[in-house]
Amino acid sequence: MHDGPLRIALAADDDFALPLAAAVRSILDACDPGTSIELVVLSSGITESNRRDLTRSWESEHLKSLSFIDIDGRRFGVLPRQSPSNPNLIRAVYARLAIPAVVPQDWDRVLYLDADTVVRSDLTELFAWDLRGETVAARHDPIITELGHPGGVQCHEEIGADPRAPYFNSGVLVMDLDQWRRRDLTGAVLSYVDTHGPKMNLRDQEGLNGVLQGGFAPIPWEWNTITLIGRDKIPRPPGVDLPERSKVLHYVGPLKPWMDGGSELPGAAYFYEALERTAWRGTETGE
Repeated sequence: MHDGPLRIALAADDDFALPLAAAVRSILDACDPGTSIELVVLSSGITESNRRDLTRSWESEHLKSLSFIDIDGRRFGVLPRQSPSNPNLIRAVYARLAIPAVVPQDWDRVLYLDADTVVRSDLTELFAWDLRGETVAARHDPIITELGHPGGVQCHEEIGADPRAPYFNSGVLVMDLDQWRRRDLTGAVLSYVDTHGPKMNLRDQEGLNGVLQGGFAPIPWEWNTITLIGRDKIPRPPGVDLPERSKVLHYVGPLKPWMDGGSELPGAAYFYEALERTAWRGTETGE
């Protein structure tokens, strides 16, 4: 059982303000009585106007504190802007690497969520997840299952990694910040990307997997339910990645609910429900 506030971080640029609004609104609406949230938003250029609308969108008795922290893009100058699998890559996705340095230094744990998620359950259980001595807890990726997968760590042979080691999806992370800082995991990932960037496939997710090489505590699929499963010829094992059974729904892939055609995504209705409780209510999306 966890006592005290849940410390949660998300990251976005200004183009992602709308989905960010829905993601955080869903977090707050899913809180059980007595749950309190200390929220940090890592901003890559979110305007003052959108910050005001976001703040207004997140009014809640559960929100104990809210901080927007500007992330200097020069910090991540070595990182590729694009990847073969995601031409729409934004620098904001790298901001999670800055979390241990920019949040209050007495924070020893944080729950990071991508901004293309919708939360459908109180997050206390996930925040308190047993890391089993690892630096992070994450979902074993159901598509890129191991480092040696064609979409996995592209230079696993070069770095001497076991190709059968499990690969994780980094969109939902429980982070032991004390251990992360001691290991200087941010520095290790930046160095990895500086060396192997031209070969990389999936941005900092690949960097984290290339450095940790299977060293993570697994979380169940319900805490990172991936909407890409069952679509685009990706099979769904029976009873897995069902949006209606999700606790955190993650809209992985180039198509998002707020884009043209996004209404066809599994679980898109949960996003629209959350969005209607924000300053962006009534915005035409997903048609």
